[in-house]
Amino acid sequence: MCSPWRFKKTRRKLIANSRGFSSIVGAVFAVLVMISLMSTVFVWSLSQNTLYNNTVTQTRQADLDRSNEKVLANVTCSRVDSSTVSVNGTVENDGPLSAQIVTLWALDANTTTYGFKSLNITLKPGNITTLSGPTYNVPLANSAGDSLSCWFITGRGNPISEKSVSSTIINNYSNGTGGVPDYARVSGGIGSISMDFKAFRSYLLVGSVLQAPRASFTFGYNENVVFSVNVTNLDITKNSILLNQLSMLWIVTPQAGAIKGYGWNIANVTNNIIAPLGPSDRMALPYNMTTIVYFGPGKAGTNALNVGGGAVNLLLIGTIGTADYGQNLPFIGVTVTSASG
Repeated sequence: MCSPWRFKKTRRKLIANSRGFSSIVGAVFAVLVMISLMSTVFVWSLSQNTLYNNTVTQTRQADLDRSNEKVLANVTCSRVDSSTVSVNGTVENDGPLSAQIVTLWALDANTTTYGFKSLNITLKPGNITTLSGPTYNVPLANSAGDSLSCWFITGRGNPISEKSVSSTIINNYSNGTGGVPDYARVSGGIGSISMDFKAFRSYLLVGSVLQAPRASFTFGYNENVVFSVNVTNLDITKNSILLNQLSMLWIVTPQAGAIKGYGWNIANVTNNIIAPLGPSDRMALPYNMTTIVYFGPGKAGTNALNVGGGAVNLLLIGTIGTADYGQNLPFIGVTVTSASG
């Protein structure tokens, strides 16, 4: 065994040897520095991994939102003058997420020149916006007879073509005998005009301005209301149909014993201002193209309609080619209330 005196002597020698003592202190300090550096690197690695995972999650969510975005357009691009083109029609959010349209592009295919206009259109799910007037004019050098086209870009980066509305994708159906599409033959049995049931809308009229469209099939008989329906000309002859002022949307309500009815006349809408068709006015329904047709305004009142269920009929009168044309579409039902607009 070593005596306590020997331990004391050894300790004194170690303390007296400054070089040996400093080596131990240096080694301890080096270990502490290494531990500190390793801890810092470990914490930094964790933070970078967290940032990476968050970025990946956000990117995946953005890709998912982009794939779920579904904006449909049914617009036309037409010449205003040699330096301007105009875009008119509708855009509809048919997806589950709110969408924003940020840019409108126009192209003159004859000269391969482009023009664009920044937009700020926000569409909630189910919303439809009508584009018309100088607000949607695009600066673009062009000449009469040039081939013009347009498209939109959403805030998520999706391009929306000018004819992306689902009801115009009827050309995908196979042709029947003689090169005539089968769907045209079927429509010929009930009339040449097809109606998009889901696109039925009503609008309150405040002053002379249409308010936002309502997808509901309920309205009040005391509301000053306008209706719109998307229709497509599927006539087997492929001629345009021209509707005149006798065309109307009419509703009958059989409740409470006495059947009552009220009609809304066909009308044009420009810049959200509605005007009935005049005696010489015509509304064209080109072949195989979906057209929004407006009816109104009108406030039926309690003397014209009963509260409860009502049957909606589209009375469509006009010409096709050089012949008279008439059709009635009875496929919409509504609920009439006593609400005031």
